[in-house]
Amino acid sequence: MSSASLLFADSAKAQLFDTYKSHTCQCVSCQQALHRFSIAEKVFGFSGTALLAAAAGAAGAGGSNGAMDPLPLLASGMLFGSSALACGAVRELFHEYRYEAQDNN
Repeated sequence: MSSASLLFADSAKAQLFDTYKSHTCQCVSCQQALHRFSIAEKVFGFSGTALLAAAAGAAGAGGSNGAMDPLPLLASGMLFGSSALACGAVRELFHEYRYEAQDNN
């Protein structure tokens, strides 16, 4: 294959997998869902970071000396961080959905 045909194939695939231009930008429901997933990703990310920072602070304050136990904060921070990653992954599907038939056995 020549480099020009490879470039065209990549361009055609990019256009084929571009769900934003082909659907999301024209669909009010998908636009609202995309906006909500974007907000949820930010809120979960900021909350997870804050909880992890609080867990580090609680651990530094000596969790066993009557201070707050850092384990619940750490677990909550990881859960919120994972939720942020999941929202980001779903948000990306509103922009591009990659599918390769040969990978689907």
